[in-house]
Amino acid sequence: MALGATQDEGLSNETLKFIETKARDQDVFYFFMGLAVNFKARRLLTKYFQENYDAVRGYLLTDMIFYA
Repeated sequence: MALGATQDEGLSNETLKFIETKARDQDVFYFFMGLAVNFKARRLLTKYFQENYDAVRGYLLTDMIFYA
């Protein structure tokens, strides 16, 4: 969750790129939660979700069902 705590928009974008390319599936949920609690990254995260919904949906639905 620490990668999501940055106040720098550029670093938040790098975190999103990391999620797409290098993050393990089981860790994606935690990256998104870290960005979601960061008030400076919320709009960026919302835009990312809108533009990449199909890709993100698979990660989150799997984790949400597992943790529910």
